Amino acid sequence: MEQQRNPKMAQQQQEQEELDEMQHGPFPVEQLQASGIAALDVKKLKDAGLCTVESVAYTPRKDLLQIKGISEAKVDKIMEAASKLVPLGFTSASQLHAQRLEIIQITSGSSELDKILEGGIETGSITEIYGEFRSGKTQLCHTLCVTCQLPLDQGGGEGKAMYIDAEGTFRPQRLLQIAERFGLNGADVLENVAYARAYNTDHQSRLLLEAASMMVETRFALMIVDSATALYRTDFTGRGELSARQMHLAKFLRSLQKLADEFGVAVVITNQVVAQVDGSAIFAGPQIKPIGGNIMAHASTTRLAVRKGRGEERICKIISSPCLAEAEARFQISPGGVADVKD
Repeated sequence: MEQQRNPKMAQQQQEQEELDEMQHGPFPVEQLQASGIAALDVKKLKDAGLCTVESVAYTPRKDLLQIKGISEAKVDKIMEAASKLVPLGFTSASQLHAQRLEIIQITSGSSELDKILEGGIETGSITEIYGEFRSGKTQLCHTLCVTCQLPLDQGGGEGKAMYIDAEGTFRPQRLLQIAERFGLNGADVLENVAYARAYNTDHQSRLLLEAASMMVETRFALMIVDSATALYRTDFTGRGELSARQMHLAKFLRSLQKLADEFGVAVVITNQVVAQVDGSAIFAGPQIKPIGGNIMAHASTTRLAVRKGRGEERICKIISSPCLAEAEARFQISPGGVADVKD
């Protein structure tokens, strides 16, 4: 009798573990069927780019009403079903603190840079890196593509990387060099990086819908957009299109934040700079500032500025963050990616 009970208990325990595992990740949108939503309506949600219950819960009602074939009554029923699965109310600060202790940090490859970032690039939020050309932004992105695949105890994220390239600067051979430094199999590292080239701002936004459907299927730890603003500088020109540009950029950044919230990925975006020529430039030389204005500044959780140092040395400064102090760290670009400066 005891022997019969044990396998049954073991099975129940396994089922409970599987249920717990499911609750850690986002709910697939198909789960709405259990709440009485028709399979055809679920398919319409998926076709509109809403692949998880979380994405449905986070979408404004007016956007759901724009989905073809879904009536107002159905939208209310869908929103009610989604709100039962996804908690949207208040929670205590102690609960939130416990959740934040579990947040994974992805190592940058430099221990000095990780130190000022208190562990590395934070998952579940947007980190913006801006600086002049040749300041190390793309090299840092390439390094993160490899380190995010490392085990958790080595500062990794145990997940795949996604790379949206707007500047045409992605080089797989760099990943192979960096993988060698970390003792990873080069072929596996390349296989675990999903790459897409963005050709215009609308295409860049559409790629995020494809990204969401891929993230439902497999675990991604990192999402990179290099650079988030390059195409906006050419697709929108002059003051007449400034308002339209900022609105488009704001929607793109909001979509990135939704991916970070739904899937817990670390979103890293690079940003270009512009020379600020005003009265002070006469005395101090032209100052540089990141493009995208206040919309870009408010959208990024952590803002990092990188600049050139001597030779291969680079300096990274924390410009803004909800919990990190303003600080600077030196790192260098080596054949194996971002590393500590050798004095």
